[in-house]
Amino acid sequence: MYLFLGISCFGQKKIQQGSIADSERDPGFLYAFTEASRLLLFGDYGRALSLFSECLKYEPRSAAVHYQLAQIYIKAGDMTTARNFSRTAHLIDPGNVWFAMQLASIYQASSMADSAIFIYKSLLTGSRDDLNLLFKIASLYEQEGKFTEALLYLDNVEKEAGITKEVCISKSRIYSKTGKKKKALFELRRCLTGSEQDYIVYGVIAEYYRTHNQPDSALHYYELIEMDHQDDANVMFSYGEFLLEQGRISEAQKVYIGIFSNNFIDENIRINYLYNVIQDERLYKLVNPVLDTIANTLYREARDSIRIISLYSDIKYRNGKYDEASKALKRIIAIDDRNYSAWDQLLFCENALSRKDSVKYYGEIAIARFPERPLPYLVLGSVQYEDKEYTSAVTTLKTGENFAGGDRLKIEFYSLLAECYAKIGDLDLSDDYYMRSLKIDSLNVVVLNNYSYSLAVRGDNISKAISMSKYTIEMEPFNSTYLDTYAWVMYQSNNLAEAEKYIRKAIQYGGGTNAEILNHYGDILAKKGKIKNAVDAWNEALKYGDNDMVSSLRVKIENSKKQ
Repeated sequence: MYLFLGISCFGQKKIQQGSIADSERDPGFLYAFTEASRLLLFGDYGRALSLFSECLKYEPRSAAVHYQLAQIYIKAGDMTTARNFSRTAHLIDPGNVWFAMQLASIYQASSMADSAIFIYKSLLTGSRDDLNLLFKIASLYEQEGKFTEALLYLDNVEKEAGITKEVCISKSRIYSKTGKKKKALFELRRCLTGSEQDYIVYGVIAEYYRTHNQPDSALHYYELIEMDHQDDANVMFSYGEFLLEQGRISEAQKVYIGIFSNNFIDENIRINYLYNVIQDERLYKLVNPVLDTIANTLYREARDSIRIISLYSDIKYRNGKYDEASKALKRIIAIDDRNYSAWDQLLFCENALSRKDSVKYYGEIAIARFPERPLPYLVLGSVQYEDKEYTSAVTTLKTGENFAGGDRLKIEFYSLLAECYAKIGDLDLSDDYYMRSLKIDSLNVVVLNNYSYSLAVRGDNISKAISMSKYTIEMEPFNSTYLDTYAWVMYQSNNLAEAEKYIRKAIQYGGGTNAEILNHYGDILAKKGKIKNAVDAWNEALKYGDNDMVSSLRVKIENSKKQ
């Protein structure tokens, strides 16, 4: 939001301690308040917090102390605590403008627009000094979707200040939101009358045409400002996105290379933009055609900047280029081997690349360096499970389980331990861990599928297996894994017609290249006496199975010849 006209009715001011004369104050309070204020000035918030808290022991109703404590909690991002201290300061001294402004700004940041508006309105004096407040109130009404009220306050500003770009742009935005396109465009053109060469307004007009699918008009305004304002990140990012929307990839690529090679554009702005790209699905899809080029441009300039190398690895990981991400993460670790995030992501990259030995190597180092972090245990344990090292997996996972804090992570540990115990034949512990998982989330389809399959394989409690497996295919009717499990449960319950029906669905919905599903298909057909068809299914499974699976399939195929 723009600062209106460069006018602010409230500037910076030293907060006074209150109405008590210094001569009447306890020396302990005076020392603590003065020293806390000094520490706050130099950014030592922890010690300042301690001393301001000490002040409250002397004067629990000191509005100035509550105000300063609110300031510290604002810095810390704890808006709830900040609001409590600020509200107390305002209640103690409701006539203090600074305390009121602080509380209103906290309400605004906490999406409590009605409360913020109430306080801002209470500060109106009926003079020209109200302009900034009126603009704030209008902005809050706009955020709340109360457009009529917002326009009314913007009109009041305009009566005092005349035509300004801030008011015109705000009005245009509101008219655009309410579908009044002509009025929206009129407001933008109107503010050009006092500032023909104001590139900010040209940029907003370009954005207007861009969002209203008028590319030729948008391009005209972009071209008016692009060459002379290449140091303005907002202009250049908007222009780059516009070119991408129009499919002009090579031109967009030049724009983005220019942005990320331009040291006159603040590095924080450039990096934050890319983090936004990674996290915003719509923006990611739009920028993706040039994302690799941007990442490579940044990486060449990175030298030993962990922040930029990390961003590069994030982009490569997001794009599925795990090998390049892995190399960058190893570079980070070489610079700072205590960077846990780098170790964490490296394990995921190596696992995605199926480099099991590498996962084991880096996993063991990560555990040694960060023994209370749960994820290295989980990733290492999962690889040990895949390599059929079930006893080692149990040891790893049992240790990591102690550090799993959130429910989601606990389910991951519990369900994998359940599978490990089943493999080593400890079925009671396997059932116990499945039940621990389901106690946290009784409708977790992954756990329900795995547990029902485990019961089916051992032919135990089939009615329970049917109930759990049926729920999974109701929730995800096109999941080949869940369909296969249900088919196998039906097979174990000797309901071969249903078994064949659902195994065919499993193959139809993506299981046609899965050795285990094809193997089950052959077993179901064989049990129904369709030996030739069963052999065909087993032969197809041979194409996709591992060594153990292939050996088992060959035995079945040989045995079928004797029937």
